[in-house]
Order: sequence, then structure tokens, then C-alpha cells
Amino acid sequence: MLAGIGIGIGIGIGLGLAEHFAGRGPWWVMGLWATVCVLLVVDSALWLRRFSHGPLEAIQRRALRR
Repeated sequence: MLAGIGIGIGIGIGLGLAEHFAGRGPWWVMGLWATVCVLLVVDSALWLRRFSHGPLEAIQRRALRR
């Protein structure tokens, strides 16, 4: 999941931030990575407060029930 988010944010098919920040060193990459990780952790905690399983687990359970 993190790789998909990284592709969407970093390379040209997404927001193109890699090209925009090319000359500014590696620190923006680490900051962006940390921000995305924090957002994923917060989002998953909020999700699991409301639902007992993650969205992919729910899809898997439905597919295996048939």
C-alpha cells in the first residue's frame, strides 16, 4: 500500500513531486515518507474503531464464503 501511495505522490503519473523537489536533497523524501506512514497508522486506528476487520479482509471473507 505504501508503495502505491509513493508512486501516486512521487513520480510523473501522480503529483510529480520527485521532479519538483529534485535539487533539494533527500530530506523531503524522508519527511514525506514519515507523513504518509503517520497518516496510514491514524487512518487504520480510526477504521478499526468502527469495523472489526480491514477492507481487504472483508473482501477476502466475502470471496471465500461463496
